[in-house]
Amino acid sequence: MNLTTETMRGPAPRRGVVPGAVDRGRTGHGGDMVQDKVIAIGASTGGPEAIAELLSLSRGRVDAPILICQHMPGNLTAILAATLSRQTGLFCHEAVDGEVPVAGRVYLAPGGFHLLVERRSARPVLRLSTAPPVHFFRPAIDPLFASVAALYGSQALGIVLTGLGEDGTIGARALTDAGATVAVQDRQSSLIWGMPGAVVKAGAASEVASLSRLAELMRLPPADPKWC
Repeated sequence: MNLTTETMRGPAPRRGVVPGAVDRGRTGHGGDMVQDKVIAIGASTGGPEAIAELLSLSRGRVDAPILICQHMPGNLTAILAATLSRQTGLFCHEAVDGEVPVAGRVYLAPGGFHLLVERRSARPVLRLSTAPPVHFFRPAIDPLFASVAALYGSQALGIVLTGLGEDGTIGARALTDAGATVAVQDRQSSLIWGMPGAVVKAGAASEVASLSRLAELMRLPPADPKWC
């Protein structure tokens, strides 16, 4: 499957739209990449618990926006965002189409929408897409990772947590090809080591780590060479 910005975009979303905030041009490539940092996290079965622990371990010390894709239907993602805010003390909410991601805040892909990033002028913005499901999921991890790779390149950290299947593998390859770091949750702490194992099998994982080590990677200063 070849994921591109155009195929992932799909029709404009009908919810959470910031009027006039969406850039309908192409995502930046090469010299047009933004210089900001970003963390993109994908999870499925067992993900809510793993995400809560990971965010709690990294709380208050992450100098980058955190974009999360958790396989979950639309009526539950808002509840998950509120639960994560309460459990971690971080500002967590469902992503809004056209908003500019802020360092230290957590943006959760709403159920029924792929979460993407695009360039608007000199800034990244979040996009919600109703393009077809990927691996039977919407939101899916591959579209998020692919868009992050195209916009942020080596400035990104991708993390694949527990889950069944192979979603995130294609996106992880895109991230590593762009020079980004990709870390996956280890087998011991994963409820299901399907998605992390698939990334490892594909040769797209920079590191296999415990949740505490993943949190350490998230807390590294933006200029740390281990990130880029």
